[in-house]
Order: sequence, then C-alpha cells, then structure tokens
Amino acid sequence: MALEKYIKKFSKFRSDRNANWPEASLGRSPYKPLLLLAVMDLFGQGQITTNLIQLTPDLGDIFHLYCSQVMPPDWRCNIAMPFFHLSREGFWQLKPLPGREAVIASGRKL
Repeated sequence: MALEKYIKKFSKFRSDRNANWPEASLGRSPYKPLLLLAVMDLFGQGQITTNLIQLTPDLGDIFHLYCSQVMPPDWRCNIAMPFFHLSREGFWQLKPLPGREAVIASGRKL
C-alpha cells in the first residue's frame, strides 16, 4: 500500500468523540494514534523489522509513555483497545497465537 493511502486511512480513523476526552486530544479518543506512534518508534529503533506487530512489553511501555503525556494522571490507558480496534481501519489485521483464537474474537483481553 502506498504511503498516500496510509495517510488517507490515518486521517479518517474512527474514534470516540465526547467531552470526557482531555483537551490535549481535541475531544477524541487518542489511543489509535498513540499506538501507531509507539509502533513507529519501535520501527525507528530497529526493534520491529517486519510487518508483524507483536504486543510486547516494549510496545506497551512506549504506548503508556505517550498516554501519560496526553491523558490525565489518574487515567488508565489500555493498549488492548486500540490494538484490537485498529483491525477495523483496513490496514491492520489481528493474527492470534495458535489456540488463542477466542481471545481475538472477544476483543476483551489480548
């Protein structure tokens, strides 16, 4: 997929809009963009070298670092939510580990 197609898809993310989201996120859920920033960081560091993005402690740490910059201090960020919901954006596919297919189907705990 060409870079222009990704830019178009990224600009049209579906996200929750409501007054409860912090001003820093412009009233929208920031989780998908924050997860993608964390993924780009790992690509830039050479920790991800293929198109397989695994839910690792390093990815979680970077995601939570970004969340702490945008969300209020008492807010609990859950990486499972954007990891799961990015699969509905047309460029991100979930591949369960063998025997873990039900976890992907539920979307509750990755």
